[in-house]
Amino acid sequence: MLTKILNVNGAQELKKNQQRFITGGRMPTVFEFCCGPRSQGWWIERYPEIAGDPFYNCSTVSC
Repeated sequence: MLTKILNVNGAQELKKNQQRFITGGRMPTVFEFCCGPRSQGWWIERYPEIAGDPFYNCSTVSC
């Protein structure tokens, strides 16, 4: 799956699940991001790519 990546610049074009595989992280669910015990700022600090992601829209979640 990731054998065609030749340099770091190519990492910007990966899908989220591929980025998680490379970095070893775990992206939060929308519920965790919006309602979880950790703040949204905490998640964004660790995963800055979710800051502008429309998937993480808290207006669609009921806490």
